[in-house]
Amino acid sequence: MGFRIKHIFQWNVRQPKPSYTAMVLILTSALSVVSITVTLILSVLKNFKTNECVTIFTVAFTIIGTFLGMMLVILRKMRETYPLNIIMLILYGACISVAQGYSVINACVLVKVGAWAIAFVLLSILVPIGMVIKTDLSEHTSALIIYCAAELFITTVVFTGLMIADHKKIALAVFVAGVLAILIPLAIGFGQLTFGTNLSYTFNPDYCIAALTLFTTLLGFFVTSSVEVHFIEGLIKNKLL
Repeated sequence: MGFRIKHIFQWNVRQPKPSYTAMVLILTSALSVVSITVTLILSVLKNFKTNECVTIFTVAFTIIGTFLGMMLVILRKMRETYPLNIIMLILYGACISVAQGYSVINACVLVKVGAWAIAFVLLSILVPIGMVIKTDLSEHTSALIIYCAAELFITTVVFTGLMIADHKKIALAVFVAGVLAILIPLAIGFGQLTFGTNLSYTFNPDYCIAALTLFTTLLGFFVTSSVEVHFIEGLIKNKLL
């Protein structure tokens, strides 16, 4: 009897529950709608901003958004308390979207629409890859952290050096390549942690942390794609002129 109860309990933990999956998809979609709305509205307001205003709002909302996100990550009780977890998640999404929206405020609406399309395509491809990978990626967390830290350090150093040397075009290319090199394995790993089965650790049933990680990765793809598409748009205009 004890073995049977233990077996049933393990099966329930490992199998993704429909309610959990539905909540993850609903919350990620809601956060995406909020973020798309915020970033597109900021494009309309770009003619009424100054460089100082952009810097202040980017830094301020980045700090607020990061603080809210860290609270959700650290405080498990908050993530499990409904509807506080939903409210905090939406506030995080709105603040971090404003911050990232200001960072790419000079990109036009069409560029941002294209960037969002690219972001959704990338996430839609990489998350299922993580789901079907049989290797338990959670067992290689240390290696992934070391890789991301090293990649971030190298990208930052090279990007800073190129900007100082006034090679802005090459610096942007390095930035995009470096960020994608970090986001792609993270998206695959988060895909497995969110929807994978038979793993030593998954987000299930914590739909709040699952939605937070998926949305943050999606937003990262959007910002990177915005920079890349805006850069390509500038090159095309220069050639036409």
